[in-house]
Amino acid sequence: MSHSIDIREEAGVRYLHFGTDWVQGAMRLAKPNHLVLAYTQEMLSFLLFREVPRRVLMIGLGAGSLVRFFRHRIPDAHCTVIEINPSVIAMAHQFFRLPPDDERLQVEVGDGCDYVAQSAASFDAILVDGYDHHARAGRLQSLDFYRACRARLAPQGVMVSNVFGRVRGHGQTKRDLREAFPDRVLLLPSAEASNVVATAFAEPPVRVGIAELRRQATELRARYALPFHKWVHRLRESNPPATQAIFR
Repeated sequence: MSHSIDIREEAGVRYLHFGTDWVQGAMRLAKPNHLVLAYTQEMLSFLLFREVPRRVLMIGLGAGSLVRFFRHRIPDAHCTVIEINPSVIAMAHQFFRLPPDDERLQVEVGDGCDYVAQSAASFDAILVDGYDHHARAGRLQSLDFYRACRARLAPQGVMVSNVFGRVRGHGQTKRDLREAFPDRVLLLPSAEASNVVATAFAEPPVRVGIAELRRQATELRARYALPFHKWVHRLRESNPPATQAIFR
């Protein structure tokens, strides 16, 4: 990788940059297991519809925010992380408290697209957040990649992707997601910046009443200290009628 990797700190938060002003990850120094960026929190919104995952694949490491969260809040999960840039892994260990590999964590250098295309493993959740220094996702936002992810999902599995709104082809990305996962995609516009969190289900979610979702959100908010209650309304208002069928 030819671009530089920069570490900056402001107001008690350490940020990861790939040689530009784009933020690639963050950690609050006083609370390293807290998810600082809104879209990383929102990537957990799938818990409104699915059980806590045991087998998790993360494509793109960044500052290791999701790894630290899972280690602290969902300790029974086994996380496999695929990161294309070995320097990012080194920086995450040195500056962002990425734990060493053990029986619950395996961090590998590799291409996320190639991994899902070639692996025979099955995952309950695939979390995708891979961007270069120009905020481009490349093949990680393609129909072939989404189809390969679907093939790697367990029957009740989910793929969650951070889709950056200013990236060229954002509309095509949504079309590709819906082709790979027909009527099984929920879009959650982020509370900050231009991110959209897309959640795609291997099987259609069970239809659930809004009152039940709100009850679930209250329980999850208490368990994980994340604003699930805010996401229920945004999910309902941000998706087309075909997808809204899951909201009775």
